[in-house]
Amino acid sequence: MEINPKIREVLNTFGIDEQDGIAYLLAIYFDCRPSYTPPILIQKINVTNILHFNGKELLWLVPLFEDISSDSITDEKWKWVNEVRDMFGTKNPARKGPKSAVLSRMKAYFSANPDVRKEDIIGAVQMYLNQIGCDYVTSTHYFITKGNGPTKVSLLEEWVEKYKLWEQAQQAPTTPSNDVTSQMQ
Repeated sequence: MEINPKIREVLNTFGIDEQDGIAYLLAIYFDCRPSYTPPILIQKINVTNILHFNGKELLWLVPLFEDISSDSITDEKWKWVNEVRDMFGTKNPARKGPKSAVLSRMKAYFSANPDVRKEDIIGAVQMYLNQIGCDYVTSTHYFITKGNGPTKVSLLEEWVEKYKLWEQAQQAPTTPSNDVTSQMQ
């Protein structure tokens, strides 16, 4: 993926060093904020209107990546992640999440959890979306992971556990009933 040339143009228009501006925007995009960012850089970026926080979520008014217009993941091995994004988008279109952030976080999740199958993910997402109202759905990339270090949270991890427990309960053998009709046979 390439940085959107429009981003470079906006940074130059506002007199922001491209490398500093792009590094800061990447940190925001991937939710991995450094321990220190110069306040003047934050102020300058805020003036550019590249992004906007509406009180609930971050909106990219200028897409960070050039290929953001294609709304699907094309890597064959990871195409199923489109299905996950679409599930969130169906529940609440604003919560579909940026494809690059969803894909990178999903790859990191699988790397850290090799015992999880994509079927587990899809089942967990369906379970989550069936139990939450459309106004309260989190964005797909934040569902996978949000934050980093000791503050890192993964709703996906929590819902995969719930899904696996539910799946085990569905596969458990049923015990004979103590009712009269079962004893008569």
